[in-house]
Amino acid sequence: MKKTMTMVMVAMLLVIGMFTLTSCSKPAAVVNGEKITYKELDKELESMYGKMVIEELIVKKLIDQDARKYKINVSKEDINKEIDKLKATPNFERIVQMQGMESVKEYVKFKMLISKLATKDATDEQMKKFYEDNKDRLNQVKASHILVLKEDEAKKALERLNSGEDFAKVAKEVSIDPGSKDKGGELGYFNRVAMDPEFAKAAFATPVGQLSAIVKTNYGYHIIKVEDKKDAYDLLKEDVRQAYVDESKLRSYMENLKKNAKITNYLDKKEDKKK
Repeated sequence: MKKTMTMVMVAMLLVIGMFTLTSCSKPAAVVNGEKITYKELDKELESMYGKMVIEELIVKKLIDQDARKYKINVSKEDINKEIDKLKATPNFERIVQMQGMESVKEYVKFKMLISKLATKDATDEQMKKFYEDNKDRLNQVKASHILVLKEDEAKKALERLNSGEDFAKVAKEVSIDPGSKDKGGELGYFNRVAMDPEFAKAAFATPVGQLSAIVKTNYGYHIIKVEDKKDAYDLLKEDVRQAYVDESKLRSYMENLKKNAKITNYLDKKEDKKK
């Protein structure tokens, strides 16, 4: 139900993992007895993706330098917290399988670092005002749910829960949501815009530690168990910071970084020689 990771994330992961090949005595492939070397593969990758990758690496270098300059960093704890949020997204496991957890962590670190750098001059008052103006989409609920197709199935599940049965146990037995069923219905933290409107409305209206009434959505019938809420600026500072960094702020920040940097792109020079 949560929104998928953006194409930006997928692109960044591809960039991070693109040029990890090194010279190797083994061929990259063998076709009818003829070898394709890693050198040939590197050359082809450079011609196809080199311009995009070198631009991304230049940006990454500028970000790293600016972070050192202002002594801004992202802790392992911060990265792991963000990873925990991403785990609930539908494509997370597939991206980890494709790129590896270290690449995912590199992306998360980059994303969090750039948000800190791009907002380094923002005051606490500005951030608080942004939160107050956008709290409806920034506040979060941590919940679990049980999803079934028919209302009478939901009523039976609710009866079991009201009689004292463990929520996770019932979810594993009857829920049809493939993303949360095996985790006892756990959805983690989410905001209003990440969920079906009716589901979100019920989750945010239900007090912590209690069960919702049966909720009907396009997916079926839900029972929601609310476990925690983050509905104050102090609880959501990092999420507020990341939301505060819109496209215009990022563009302005990167333009200033490049304008004040001395950059020599030898790949561009190679392209100029070919013309």
